[in-house]
Amino acid sequence: MPYVHDLGTNALMCVANNDHQTYQKKDTGTKWLRDSDGNMREVDIVTQREVTELAPITDQATALATVSRAMDLGLFPGKDQSAGQLALLAQVALAYRLDPLMGEIMPYQGRPYITIAGRRRLDNVAGHAVSISFRPPTPEEEAYYVKVGAIDERDVIQICVGHDVKTGATVEGFGRVLAGEGKDAPTNAQKFLPTVQRKIEMAQKRGERRMREEMFGPVAKPLGLEGIEILHEGDEPNVVEGTARVVEEDNKALDQGDLGSCTEHGDEWFVTEDNWGKVRASHKIQGTNDWCRFAIVEGANFQGAFAARFGEYKKPAADAWLKDNFNGKTWSKMEPREMLEARTLLTTITVEPPVVTEPVPDTEPSQPPPGDDDGPETDDSAVEDIITQEQLDTLLNLADCDEVSYYSLILRIQEVTGQGEPGKIPPAHYDSIVAWVNGEIDQAIAKEA
Repeated sequence: MPYVHDLGTNALMCVANNDHQTYQKKDTGTKWLRDSDGNMREVDIVTQREVTELAPITDQATALATVSRAMDLGLFPGKDQSAGQLALLAQVALAYRLDPLMGEIMPYQGRPYITIAGRRRLDNVAGHAVSISFRPPTPEEEAYYVKVGAIDERDVIQICVGHDVKTGATVEGFGRVLAGEGKDAPTNAQKFLPTVQRKIEMAQKRGERRMREEMFGPVAKPLGLEGIEILHEGDEPNVVEGTARVVEEDNKALDQGDLGSCTEHGDEWFVTEDNWGKVRASHKIQGTNDWCRFAIVEGANFQGAFAARFGEYKKPAADAWLKDNFNGKTWSKMEPREMLEARTLLTTITVEPPVVTEPVPDTEPSQPPPGDDDGPETDDSAVEDIITQEQLDTLLNLADCDEVSYYSLILRIQEVTGQGEPGKIPPAHYDSIVAWVNGEIDQAIAKEA
């Protein structure tokens, strides 16, 4: 950008032809506005906030409310985040003053994760000014990488070229998406994974993150966050970024405890959490490309333990027992640690089998959603999901009064569920029917008063 006397300022000039007077600037998502003092300020188009400003998060309550809002809006990849994980994310967001609503920070496998948008914000606040562009590797570079075994021919590679506007320094950051990255995820989940559907964009983000770290150094960790693991864009598993760190996934990080070894193959279980917050345990079967899943192996052990305890395995009875002992969860909704606890509980504590009515279904059996772990629920899948005998007794005892006749109860059940048999009430309608009974009783008492 030489000084142009006719303009009285520095200007961008084409080195090939001075007659080229125009240029196209990359869309940054910002615009320049003049403040009350007449100075030009770069402002984010969406938030109308100056890009050099920190997020308007000034206390823990505001941070937690913002994180919860982002969670409710579905901005995080995982569906279920524990209260502790959200509180930790809020603590880190407050310390860095990053905005989860703008995608600057989010949870990844239960840990705070600063995205490339967050890194850009921190660099802007620090006064760093860098222009960037991306390029694929040259044929010579790619041939050399393949020759030395550094890359696979199917890897997607993008090199981020960063130019420091203040110092004139130029740094290149190497980013790639591995050929097999994300292929082990369930088929229905792969269509949502950026490493499967948006390989070039992910490679560019990783290249930009590495370029920024090489040019400006890593982001310092604020006081109060000692001992807290914080990931940055590019720290995904099996990807080397920044200071040559390889971030490993481990069982302890997901707090699943000791799951032991696979009873079928003898290998240790590898625990992961997908983008929707589902925790799974598995291991790769040696000599193959197949994976052994904890839910299948432990599910067979659970069925055997249930049959040994109660004489036979029946899905409705097993589901009722699991719901009573594990906060209403059935097998596919449980985490590996809970599955192990369920099987262990059956073999160590004397319990009575639940009494479950088994009606004959009058409709086609429903299919489980794709991607659910196999386990005890695969057997007897044609049996309807109905309330337990204990719930049925509670309902009938409550309705056994002058205020509610048995006939009116049957009519109400038929109106809500489409059939008039109390023993076939689906669990989803149980609470509303009980609430109706209580309402009838309350109205009768109010009239008498």
